Amino acid sequence: MALLFFDRKGLGLMRSTPTTAAHSSAGASRATVRDVADAAGVSLGTVSNFLNDVKPIAPATRSRIEKAIESLDFVPNRSLRTMRGGRTQAIGYVVSDSPDPFFVEVARGIEDVARHGGLVLVSCNTEGRRDHESQYVTVLAEMRVAGVIVLPSFEQSDLPFRGLRASGAAVVVLGEWDQETCSIGFNDQEGGRLAAMHLLELGHRHIVFLGGPGGESQVEHRFAGAQAAVRSVEGSGVSLRRIDATGSAISDRSELADRLLELEPRPTAVFCASDSLALAVLNGLLRKGIRVPHDIAIVGFNDIMAAQLAVVPLTTVSVPQYELGQRAAQLLLDELKPGHRHEQVIFEPSLVVRESTTG
Repeated sequence: MALLFFDRKGLGLMRSTPTTAAHSSAGASRATVRDVADAAGVSLGTVSNFLNDVKPIAPATRSRIEKAIESLDFVPNRSLRTMRGGRTQAIGYVVSDSPDPFFVEVARGIEDVARHGGLVLVSCNTEGRRDHESQYVTVLAEMRVAGVIVLPSFEQSDLPFRGLRASGAAVVVLGEWDQETCSIGFNDQEGGRLAAMHLLELGHRHIVFLGGPGGESQVEHRFAGAQAAVRSVEGSGVSLRRIDATGSAISDRSELADRLLELEPRPTAVFCASDSLALAVLNGLLRKGIRVPHDIAIVGFNDIMAAQLAVVPLTTVSVPQYELGQRAAQLLLDELKPGHRHEQVIFEPSLVVRESTTG
């Protein structure tokens, strides 16, 4: 995957694939625009028009310039174009936990569309922290990226989007947002309701919801859906408690198993806000000799590949991650075109039942 990962400490970009030493020799001569013009037999202005795509160029002339660029190994200086008011050929991807398999699959969908549009993807991991998020948004605006796809932790009343929009960048939000912004989301509340109803229909009455930092809006909607399901069977002695992980590290998630077992009465089922949480808890419970689902049933959310391959395959709410990424990137590219109208796209959930609830 040709991702670029942003170094939050502010010193630049790191490509995920190594460069070859043959192309990094400090003493190598570098072809200039004038060299390209001479080799192609055209003026400097014609080469400039070709590089910046500002005027039509005859096919034969274009072909000569392309051959000259290839033969000279010429690399355009995109930073000059940016300083003149242009945009970098990059889009930002700002999420709370970019190494998470869910966000990796979304990134794959974004990148496949972006590549066809001649763009590279800069991935920024906020670790669920608003200060990191605001820093990334500010720096991406200063980089003059073409656009940003972001899973915001800030509320709609907050201001981090202003800098992006002032820079001319397109913005697509992962999740529900206002009508003045393109957004693509998932009906998280209905997904939460489906997950909780599944547990209720299996006869569970002591259920715990497990949340955590990052994607707070989505987590809250999933919890609200579970609450709605519980309210629909009020009077039956059902309890729905909530515990949140203290961080996004594996250790933070794994400790939830200990906290679950300390509860009185002990829950018979847990609904986790993500599959990553669910798998960490599943492994923690199994190591302590707790049988899943016989002692405690578990439902996750997202249906990442590892959910199906787990020691006890995980019941989960399915989210079309790759398709979500593709559609987000398509919205972003559309927004860069004149006459674009903002769209708000919502995917509907489905429940995938596996052995973690019915084994």
